[in-house]
Amino acid sequence: MAKATVKLICATCGQSFEISKICYNRTDANNWEAYMSDRDDCTCSECYKKAKQAEREAEKQKFVEDVYSKLPLPQIEGVSEKQVKYAEDLRIKFVHTYEQNEGERLIKSIYTGRFLSDEKRAEIAQLIKTETSARKIIDALKDIV
Repeated sequence: MAKATVKLICATCGQSFEISKICYNRTDANNWEAYMSDRDDCTCSECYKKAKQAEREAEKQKFVEDVYSKLPLPQIEGVSEKQVKYAEDLRIKFVHTYEQNEGERLIKSIYTGRFLSDEKRAEIAQLIKTETSARKIIDALKDIV
């Protein structure tokens, strides 16, 4: 076993960072170090996290726009903007969870321990389509999603 370590400069922010890898032998470690030293498109972990977060946010925003264009969901009213935002997030998570195919939904239900009967799911779906109170939406969905 050999440890390969390379100091690189982030292509995004320009900060210096170090990256390491455990290889099977010194030859592999030297080859990896040479390969990584020649690359100029490496990003540090912070920039990578920010890029992935921005990508997830963009996907979420696209999904939210799709949901609101397909479903006539009412405007949520609440005590504060924070409460309204939380209710909207729960509503979108519920729609996303139950729009998945059966296999993914079953795995997620087993993992979280939250099973819903078809009747309960239909009842909550109706509540989401008609309810405008943030408090009622939060109470109905906080333990489900």
